[in-house]
Amino acid sequence: MADRERAEIYRPENFRPLLICLMLAMFMFAMNQTVLSTALPTIAGDLGGADRIAWIVSGFVLASTAFMPVFGSLSDAISHRALMSISIALFTLGSVAAALSVSIDMLIAARLVQGVGGGALLVLPQAVLADAVVARERAKYAGAFASVWAVASVAGPLVGGWFTDGPGWPWAFWMNVPLGVITLLLTLRYVKGPVARTRVRFDVLGSISLAGATTGVVLLATWAGTTFSWGSPQIVILFAATVACALVFFFAERRATHPVMSLQIFRSRTFLLATGSGTLAGGIAMFGVLTYLPVFLQMVLSLGATQAGLALIPMIGSILVSSSLTGIIVARTGRYKLIPILGMLAVMTSLLLLGTMSSQTTVLEACLFSALMGAGLGTSAQLLLLVVQNALPPSMVGSATAANNYFRQVGAAIGIAAIGSAFSSRLAVSFAQNDKLPPSIDFTDLTPTLYASLPEPVQAIIADLYASALQPFFLMLAPLGALSVLLLLFLERRPLSTTH
Repeated sequence: MADRERAEIYRPENFRPLLICLMLAMFMFAMNQTVLSTALPTIAGDLGGADRIAWIVSGFVLASTAFMPVFGSLSDAISHRALMSISIALFTLGSVAAALSVSIDMLIAARLVQGVGGGALLVLPQAVLADAVVARERAKYAGAFASVWAVASVAGPLVGGWFTDGPGWPWAFWMNVPLGVITLLLTLRYVKGPVARTRVRFDVLGSISLAGATTGVVLLATWAGTTFSWGSPQIVILFAATVACALVFFFAERRATHPVMSLQIFRSRTFLLATGSGTLAGGIAMFGVLTYLPVFLQMVLSLGATQAGLALIPMIGSILVSSSLTGIIVARTGRYKLIPILGMLAVMTSLLLLGTMSSQTTVLEACLFSALMGAGLGTSAQLLLLVVQNALPPSMVGSATAANNYFRQVGAAIGIAAIGSAFSSRLAVSFAQNDKLPPSIDFTDLTPTLYASLPEPVQAIIADLYASALQPFFLMLAPLGALSVLLLLFLERRPLSTTH
């Protein structure tokens, strides 16, 4: 887009409402990553199927991840406004279906529809901002976007807990309807470019094969070694199908005129290192903690859903503070390499501390451990995306933005699914082997409300079982922080652009 055209589209009087629109779109996506964290035990008890509890979250993440590159690729060539309007409509319709769900399967299916629209709500706001603002100045807005994640991450568990304890968890989905309408109206009014440069030939084969490979990877992380043994025919067939989809994707992208994920971005060392680090820490580790720390707080430390949401405020508050400071420092100095390295060290330390928790851990200790993690994540989440965008030409920013978020979301889906599957299996074995629990107690139907009504000796046994089932997984995530630091040490110093 020419500078004159850009100046006309992003006039100063239109930029503030445009920024509000982009932040609202991302807020809806971010809220739905966390709003169910404190509601999951209750939803599993109401609808049944605690053994599939992870799919309520990972299904949304999986769908958004699979379609993220599709929207990112199209955003480099056709109207941002049209793509955002479609994605908002899909997301809102999925929210309505989720609110009306009467079974765990219906809820998972609705979350898949939500995820399709959600993939665009994460990618397109970042692509529009990259089109409107130069990299050096974008650092300030990167901090603002990170604050959206922070606020949503605080509000999500808190609002989800409040709805769960009050009018009911379906209202965690009904609230998306007015938000979706407002965001759609702002999109139609203020989101303009870029307009289509050429007639786009949609990369059907690349999109389908990428979705197949993504689904296969997540299913392998979920089923292998738990639902099915590693050498079972189901896992062998799934592995073969995943590899086949990956190969088809590779050859399809080499021939596609407008690939869903350009292979050229993988030639960038900056992209590989920054995306790899963000995937490990901001994907697997972050969402593993955000999903299962509230379960620990409720089922081990006996907090209510609302209290568990409040207990996450220190973590999210530290993300807000550190991301804002990071944006200011980078915008003023242009220096960025040391900041995410220190952040990843904080993430690693936090995971080690979380891995020491037991039924004797206090709420204050859990809050401090998670706050340290939030401080580390705030220094890196949006900054690493900015570094990726700065390293590639403007014509590839949409695709690179989508690819960066894609791998983070793949990491999140794998982390949530793998931990959830292993946690459920470990918990099922622990309940089955414990002869001190009443036979009537089935962990698949155990909600925090039911847990609170049990005698104290029984509560103590269940708390120990949940603690022993969850604690090892936090500890196993710690090496990911160390690997993230190692990757960032090799990140090249590239000045942030001050022009388009």
